[in-house]
Amino acid sequence: MWKWNARSIGAIGLLLCLFLLNSGYGVSALSQDDQNQPLVGEMSRSQLEDWINSQMEESDLPGLAVAITNKDTTLYQKGYGYADLEQSREVKPTTLFEIGSNTKAFTGLAVMQLVHLGLLELDAPVSRYLPWLQMKVQEANPSDKEMTVRHLLHHTSGIPFSSIQDIPASESDQALMNTVKKLEGWYLNREPGEGFEYATINYDVLGLIIQEVTGLSYEAYMQNSILTPYELNNTFLFREDAAKLDFAQGYKMGFLRPAAYQAPTYRGNTPAGYIITNVEDASKWLRIQLKALEESEEASPVRQSQIPDHTGVASYAAGWFVYQVDTTDYVAHGGSNPNFSSSMIMLPDSEVGIVVLTNMNSDYTESIAQGIASLIQGKEPTTISEDTYKNVDKLMTRVIIVVSILGIGFALLLLRIALNFVRKERVFTDFRWIHTVYMIGGICILGIIGYYLYRLPQMMFFDLPWGFVKVWAPSTLLIGAWSSMIVSCLLVIYLLIILLSRKRDKKQLH
Repeated sequence: MWKWNARSIGAIGLLLCLFLLNSGYGVSALSQDDQNQPLVGEMSRSQLEDWINSQMEESDLPGLAVAITNKDTTLYQKGYGYADLEQSREVKPTTLFEIGSNTKAFTGLAVMQLVHLGLLELDAPVSRYLPWLQMKVQEANPSDKEMTVRHLLHHTSGIPFSSIQDIPASESDQALMNTVKKLEGWYLNREPGEGFEYATINYDVLGLIIQEVTGLSYEAYMQNSILTPYELNNTFLFREDAAKLDFAQGYKMGFLRPAAYQAPTYRGNTPAGYIITNVEDASKWLRIQLKALEESEEASPVRQSQIPDHTGVASYAAGWFVYQVDTTDYVAHGGSNPNFSSSMIMLPDSEVGIVVLTNMNSDYTESIAQGIASLIQGKEPTTISEDTYKNVDKLMTRVIIVVSILGIGFALLLLRIALNFVRKERVFTDFRWIHTVYMIGGICILGIIGYYLYRLPQMMFFDLPWGFVKVWAPSTLLIGAWSSMIVSCLLVIYLLIILLSRKRDKKQLH
């Protein structure tokens, strides 16, 4: 019979501590000396967690998962914050997140596989695979140069960034075809191969080419040829599959706090931005990439997907940016969609990979990953003071407060004037030509205000329309615009009534 003595209790305690440490929890069980020992490079566990905690507090991110790996094993993984605030469901290493544009590296590898198999040619024109997709530069005499598969991979096709606005929300089996068909109404911004312009739909076109070449749906090919062979068993292509497991709730900012948001489904944009995974699988994915970085350039499709093109200002491979910061090489990519964001970084010299996954679209996601990379190299991490969507939300929350106060004030003034008319204390004056001027002026003022409110997304979000921005931007942007328009109408109505009427004399009242 088992005897409970000091030795047995100590053994159980030791096993429990080991289990907690290996699972990414129970960090507090480490001694202070262990916390300050180098975890990787020059970074200790305490430095890492102090940095992440400080950024979590600063950023308002609901939840975050982080992992650090070398080419052989995961060195660190842990969840911070909440996968679902309302349910108080904490983030774990198994929690699933959409990874945004980090999906592109998966699609890029699939393309390089097909090139390796002889089913695709990088320098073949896209029209060989999609004969109906003909895009030209809007010039009097455009050249006959066609965009190629290589151009799509490296974002040198000339397709405009703003084409993202036309991606339709859809869950249908024809979503990818319908998304790419939206390009038929667009012109190229430049001749193919003449410069870099990041356009997410480039990778949707590649996804459709994968379908055409293989005869399989994009999702089926990716499952059969990428996810299953590489044993990425916790990586998914459909939300309904992820929802059966620990899938994080997505958020976006609204009234100075994260607000739960269920973004539309854009199945036609899956090849560019909607793979779902967790930090356990993401670490495995980075280990595959880190091992390939040691190979010769022609060794494997994975290695070939890491070779950058140097056209224009960017060095872009097949889903990876390749660049240097202070003589340190980086292979990295950020990712975002309406309510998730991610960052993956590889440091070839240190043979280390970093992944950060969050359930809100935030500039802090990439900043946190970059800060971890700096700590590993013994550098002071650079903090950011601004986040695009937080700033928009703060501004529009203030606008809503101000216009709400003004709106209440104008509404009360209009009520007072209405009572004056009921009591016959105010009457409309005889209509004169000057009144026409007042009315035209009022309409013009409303038109100008309406025009600039309509143009607000274009001015704040790279010339993108309201249809796109209301999905991506904080909810306060749309509320602020509408409330501003309503208050402007109340103001103009009030001024016109004042100009078109007069108070009756006290003698006339009697």
